[in-house]
Amino acid sequence: MRGAAEGRVGCIYLDIDHFKQYNDKNGHAEGDAVLVKMARFLMRHVRAEEAVVRVGGDEFLVVLCDSDEDQTEHVVARLSAAAPTSAPVPFSMGGPREEMARRSKTLWFAQTTSCWR
Repeated sequence: MRGAAEGRVGCIYLDIDHFKQYNDKNGHAEGDAVLVKMARFLMRHVRAEEAVVRVGGDEFLVVLCDSDEDQTEHVVARLSAAAPTSAPVPFSMGGPREEMARRSKTLWFAQTTSCWR
C-alpha cells in the first residue's frame, strides 16, 4: 500500500457492539466466524489498497490512505448506510474530530509520508 502524495491518512475505529455477550451466548466458534464476516464486510466497503486491521478482541481499524477528513467521513457514512442490511452484527464507529476530547474511540487523522512502503 502506498501513501498519499499529501501524506494524509484517515483512520476509522470500529467496535462490535456487545460482542462478549454474543460470544457467551453463541460460543467462541461462532464469535470467531462473526469476526471474519465483519472483516469481510469492512473490506467490501473500502478500496483494495486500504487496510482493515483487527486491533483488539472486537475492535477494528480501517486505514484510508490519500484521505482527508471529508473523504474519511464519506467512508463512515457509506459504512453506516450499509450496516443495517449487510453487517453481520451491530457495531459502533468513531465520531467526528470535535468529539475527540470526549471519546477515546474516534476518527482521527495523521500526517505521514506514506502508509506502508
